[in-house]
Amino acid sequence: MLKDNEIIGWYNGKALTVDENNEISYYEMPEEYAVKGEILNCDDLKHISELPADEVIAIMDHLAQEA
Repeated sequence: MLKDNEIIGWYNGKALTVDENNEISYYEMPEEYAVKGEILNCDDLKHISELPADEVIAIMDHLAQEA
């Protein structure tokens, strides 16, 4: 069963999503398709912890600036 993954932003080629457990994941896609607030139903989401630490920090900083 897929979780609801709401798009919360886009960074460096990645749509950023958050699920009902407040876990942040990403999916590589063009910015024009990453519409904030839409639900991304995709089995290929990856947790941001799979990215290098410096990129995770950059993503978290980016999300904080958008909030």
